[in-house]
Amino acid sequence: MTTPTNRGTFVTQEYRTTIATNEAIKLRYPKARSVEINTQLNEAAAIALAAKVLSANEQPEVFELEVEGIILPDAYKGGVPTYVPEFDKFGTDGREMKLVMFSSNLETGITTIRIRG
Repeated sequence: MTTPTNRGTFVTQEYRTTIATNEAIKLRYPKARSVEINTQLNEAAAIALAAKVLSANEQPEVFELEVEGIILPDAYKGGVPTYVPEFDKFGTDGREMKLVMFSSNLETGITTIRIRG
């Protein structure tokens, strides 16, 4: 099997790494962990992804909700669903949040979802 020219050029390039850092957090928490995401992106896309991941973790909020009905894994075939919660009680700010966990109880017919963003 032969490798296409453009793919061969990409594969033989030196491994690239990009780092996004929040200096205020590093000063406050010197042992804060780093998150490494392995991808095959070009440098510009990798820098954009690193900035997006960093900004999504600056002031995250997490909500856990109970939904009446059973949600099965097939509901997530197209990708991770996103939600924009509107909870006056919690002063939500209209940010988009992603599903990070769900669990369905077949006996009660209730699904618990956890969203983060």
